[in-house]
Amino acid sequence: MATHESYRWRSKSRGDGLTRRSFAVLCAAVPAWAADRAPETSSFDLSLVEDSVVPNELFFVREHFPEPRIGAAAWRLALAGMIDSPFEISREELIGLPRTRLAATLECAENPPGGGLVSHAGWEGVTAASLLDRARPAQAVRFVRFEGYDGYSRTLPVELARESSVLIASRMNGELLPAHHGGPARLLAAGRYGMDSVKWLRKIELLESASAQGDEYVRRSRSLLTGITAGEPVGPVLIKSAFTRPAGGAVFHGRRFLVRGVAWGEHPVAKVEVSTDGGTTWSLARVAKAERFCWAHWEWDWKIPARGQHVLMVRATDSRANTQPLERESKRIDPYEQNSCHRVEVTAR
Repeated sequence: MATHESYRWRSKSRGDGLTRRSFAVLCAAVPAWAADRAPETSSFDLSLVEDSVVPNELFFVREHFPEPRIGAAAWRLALAGMIDSPFEISREELIGLPRTRLAATLECAENPPGGGLVSHAGWEGVTAASLLDRARPAQAVRFVRFEGYDGYSRTLPVELARESSVLIASRMNGELLPAHHGGPARLLAAGRYGMDSVKWLRKIELLESASAQGDEYVRRSRSLLTGITAGEPVGPVLIKSAFTRPAGGAVFHGRRFLVRGVAWGEHPVAKVEVSTDGGTTWSLARVAKAERFCWAHWEWDWKIPARGQHVLMVRATDSRANTQPLERESKRIDPYEQNSCHRVEVTAR
């Protein structure tokens, strides 16, 4: 599937930053397997949500560069940089190590309200910290750079990379990690947007200073006084919610309907509310068990008051009292962190 237009030249740079000249040089050296392929972006249809886990074949896909062709037998993950004990690990060795299990929702930073670039799965793998410990980092290490076989990379503070919620995942929903989801192994940084969960891991490099990550994945604002300014990098996943039913454009012939949806964020979901009057009043929805890093199912009984057009809105609040805004800040011009309220327009007859 061809990638969205905005992902083409502005695609996230290989190597944490790339000039046009070096990009042209890199393109000349693109391997044959990538020459006739485009990065894939495919959404999950939220109306298909039934259980918490999304099947692997339905889980959303967002590639920065074409999926590399890596034979399982040839795959290696190298630990390098400021360490006393550099080493490589094979797929067989990796999947034979003691595994940590973690349920986590993964969302693309560019997912719009109600968009399908979000899914939930059960992940298994070793903690990144366990491999860092084996490599024996130098005291001066402050950052960890994760690089994929496609050339894409992200750099995280070493404290974050050592958290128990950061895995080198080799299994997804009980199966070996599929290639189109980053197999044989990918980084899973739970609670972070998907750009930090590097697929097709090739190398983990420990660094004293952060390599430049380019000008992507930062907040951008526009004002009459200062023009366009770059702000802080995009951080953890913001609290967000979406309807799974009804879909926009639905037509009702009865006077009651069970509205359903999911809500998620870095922290557990504390409450979900639904409005039918543009946000003037809100009604509490029933929320299923909420856990950190996991989306929570919610439902609300709607007594349809009259025939005609109705606009439903949903908002969620997390355990830290962060609540979704009704609208996004008007000054924000970047495509990231779009967590304003999801709206659907329906008709009652």
